[in-house]
Amino acid sequence: MYAAYASAGTSSSMSMGDEHERWFFIDNMGAERGPFNFRVVRAHLRLGILNGDTMVWKEGQHDWMPAREVAVFHRCLNTTSTRSMELPGKHTAEALAKFTDEFHRMQTSDHITPSFAPAIATGVGPHRLRGGKAFVPTTAQAMNAATPQWQTTPAAATTPAAFRNAAAASWGTATANRPPATAARQWAADLGNDDSEWYYLAPGGVEVGPVSTNEMRRRLTTGEAGNAPWVWCATVQPEWAPAASVAALRPPPPPPVDMAMQPLDVAAAAAAASEARGLEAEADDLRLRLATALERLEEREARVRFFKDRLRSTQDDLAIKEREVSVLQEMIKTARDHNAPSPSSAKQRHLEYDTDANPAVSAPTVTKTPVPNPRTPPPSAANDNNSRELDRLRKELSAAFAQLEEKDNELVAAREALEGDLSWLVNDAAGA
Repeated sequence: MYAAYASAGTSSSMSMGDEHERWFFIDNMGAERGPFNFRVVRAHLRLGILNGDTMVWKEGQHDWMPAREVAVFHRCLNTTSTRSMELPGKHTAEALAKFTDEFHRMQTSDHITPSFAPAIATGVGPHRLRGGKAFVPTTAQAMNAATPQWQTTPAAATTPAAFRNAAAASWGTATANRPPATAARQWAADLGNDDSEWYYLAPGGVEVGPVSTNEMRRRLTTGEAGNAPWVWCATVQPEWAPAASVAALRPPPPPPVDMAMQPLDVAAAAAAASEARGLEAEADDLRLRLATALERLEEREARVRFFKDRLRSTQDDLAIKEREVSVLQEMIKTARDHNAPSPSSAKQRHLEYDTDANPAVSAPTVTKTPVPNPRTPPPSAANDNNSRELDRLRKELSAAFAQLEEKDNELVAAREALEGDLSWLVNDAAGA
């Protein structure tokens, strides 16, 4: 696992590190982690998860010491930050997944780790990162010791997954807010600079201490210090007070982890890629549906424009027909007025009727000598002219009536076509 990271110095690394050695280290939260193969710890150092100030210990070693002072880790600490930033891109996702699985497998294994209980009870030993006398555990003590007095695995809040979740929650998507690569190491260094010594009252009223701030937090988190112990610190809390009311003992905020330094989560990356593909397919489908809808809209608008033009044309034709009908009606009226009997003719017929009805009453006889007029046609010729004129007028009247009926039929047809177009437009608009 991660053997590719040390391909340039495999032989020298094998000479400095034993495959069967079990290594432990103090993480950024002050919790003891391990056991691990030395290659796992070296990979953490190269990835920037740990640094040269990280305290490490292996079985058979007399005391905890900084990683930079251990020969097997010295070479990977000399690499530049640029190389460590490029490493994730040089290796496949399978190698990272294999490393992650091995990391969690070894983290959850039930190996025996050196306990801090003897050191705390006697006031000596490396239970604090600074100060105190060195506690020298032998290999037999480390391997034959009983079950540790308290849990040596980190609490849920300090697991790598919790760190990643907390960092992702506060990370955001803006690249401009991305912290520098050294922000996490600086945060860990600041956290480790707290030299406060704490005392607390264990169950039964026994005073326990001194312990570091990180250790005090750990004991409060795991419940080792009791449910609601009273604590005291000469520099931070000069009077005894409940631990819950002391702000300095509350869990620190998550570190500003650089996401480029974190191991790749293959399952999460695959799920994100699958989700992205699904979203892209959905977007393509929406684009296609939008294009189809726009085409149908343009087609419908073209049809609406066509029927509007047809409606205007039909209205113009209808107006022309109505004017023609009006002209024909005027012609019929003129013909009727022309064929109506004149008032003088009606009066003459009335007088003739009165003479026939009363033979005793007769008009006085006036004898006139007719004066011949060459322009006046004889009576028979005048009657023939009137008959011909009457026949002509009758024919014109019949033709006018026939033309009027034809125009009426055309007007009815135009109105029906117009009503049909309007009905289609109304139904189409209601369906849209």
